[in-house]
Amino acid sequence: MRRSKNELLPGLFDVRGSYERIPRQWDKVFAIKQSNMTVERSTQMAFLPLPQLKAEGGQTDFDNNAGERFSWNFRHFIVALGYSMTREAIDDNLYKAQFNPTNLKLQDVFMQFEEIQAANILNSAGTAISGLGGDGQALASTAHPVDGGTWANTSATPVDLNETSLIQKMTSVRRNFVDERGLRILARARQLIIPPELSATGERLTKTELRPARQITMSTRS
Repeated sequence: MRRSKNELLPGLFDVRGSYERIPRQWDKVFAIKQSNMTVERSTQMAFLPLPQLKAEGGQTDFDNNAGERFSWNFRHFIVALGYSMTREAIDDNLYKAQFNPTNLKLQDVFMQFEEIQAANILNSAGTAISGLGGDGQALASTAHPVDGGTWANTSATPVDLNETSLIQKMTSVRRNFVDERGLRILARARQLIIPPELSATGERLTKTELRPARQITMSTRS
């Protein structure tokens, strides 16, 4: 950073360029886990299936198929940005209170980088990315593998966001989400994540009295 003549001369009315920032959104969607390792691995396990009826004195069914189904790595990356400035720029600046030369909103740009990286996961949810999730399917897929079959967390045909489709998906989450053995899990729709273009529709669905979707919260991604 070098000296600018406007910061060297008296009579400068204002120094602008700082704007109100969008509140952080990604931590409302993703869980946060601290780590000091370069790479960490996660595995997806299958446990026991449903038990079987047994007649008195009859044979007990055994199942030895529990175990790991797939694994994937969490690879951490480093983000860096710096700037340098001349000693003259610091010494000669007449407006240090209005324009702090040691702070060019570095924290803000790092926060926005985090938002972009998190939004990319949602924006590419329909594309299978190697190493993301581990089962070889896109985040939003109709063919997530389980023992003996598959399950879907998206529609085979995309649908518009409206009251009917939202209720249908809320019901689908409750009835169709299963573990690796195909057993139903305690899954509930708790959050509606939408782009800015659908924010008006989301507001009506989640914040209007007597609407069936009022029990879920809404987040607008970038």
